[in-house]
Amino acid sequence: MAFFLKVRGEFLKKSRPRILALGSAATLARLKTEASLTQWTLQRVLNIVPVVQKALPRREFDYTLLSSQYALRGLQKWPPTKQWLCIGEATAQALKRKAPELKPKILKPSDRRGIFKFFQGQTHRKKGARVFYPCSSRSDPRLAQKIREMGFRVVVRKVYRTELLKLSRSNRSRLLAGEFDAVLCLSPSSFLALRKSFGISLIRRLSVEFLVLGSTTQQALRAWGIEARRIRG
Repeated sequence: MAFFLKVRGEFLKKSRPRILALGSAATLARLKTEASLTQWTLQRVLNIVPVVQKALPRREFDYTLLSSQYALRGLQKWPPTKQWLCIGEATAQALKRKAPELKPKILKPSDRRGIFKFFQGQTHRKKGARVFYPCSSRSDPRLAQKIREMGFRVVVRKVYRTELLKLSRSNRSRLLAGEFDAVLCLSPSSFLALRKSFGISLIRRLSVEFLVLGSTTQQALRAWGIEARRIRG
């Protein structure tokens, strides 16, 4: 509930702001339960598709790093793991729903800075430890390489791919007509889908406020010259 009150009260000074939320079917479903607090328009712009996996090594991993809840869908088999590491509360909750007995560690901050901070703190005790990193086909390979440079053995598996979908004709028209107060991007890929629909130069001219949930998405938008307000529930 706190998240939605933040959207309505702190960031947009209107009683019922009109917000276009962009994300996958799963992330948008979580918004529906509180839709009465604001005038949500939910637009699916991502399609998450599992990919065929190579067989995993049978040895136990010291860590499994989940940077997204979508990785859980793509995992056909869960590797034996001593400690599960999650980026974001939503990822940790998705893991707990599938395996209530697990107690994942949520890295802070919930972005690559939190990942590097955690592994940097483990280098003296856990040098040479094995890390399993299931990720998207769009994931930046530099993240795994950085962890390797710290002395860890990282096994990367691309377990899902993200298909970008264009906005509906109706929502494109409404956005251009100024009928939304804000656009909520639920992931960096959500913004890429918006860019696919409009192009970056037109996006920069839209008279809307951009909202994001975490710093990773905020940084992704900033790289394209878009300043977004970060919402913390």
